[in-house]
Amino acid sequence: MTLAKFILPGEMTEYFDLTKVESDLFGEEQRPHLYLDEKDIKPDGTDAIPNGFYEESCINDFPIREYRTVLHVRRRRWENLEGKSISKETYKSKIICS
Repeated sequence: MTLAKFILPGEMTEYFDLTKVESDLFGEEQRPHLYLDEKDIKPDGTDAIPNGFYEESCINDFPIREYRTVLHVRRRRWENLEGKSISKETYKSKIICS
């Protein structure tokens, strides 16, 4: 079991992999940065193939204990067998990142 499963909501670890952890100082406060990439889970009912990632979205001030954490989230790009881009429906969870 990874550390991510202990500190992130279940929906996040179901659909995203924690790929990197860094930290910096924000004023005098230590601020963690968690980098999440969408897992390689094909959209339902398609023969889609992964085609890189969209530009990352940042969720600032995500609370983890007493830290204001920054989540860097990258959604996966998909294309069909003809090479046309397709989009994956937003997850049923309460995750909001565009």
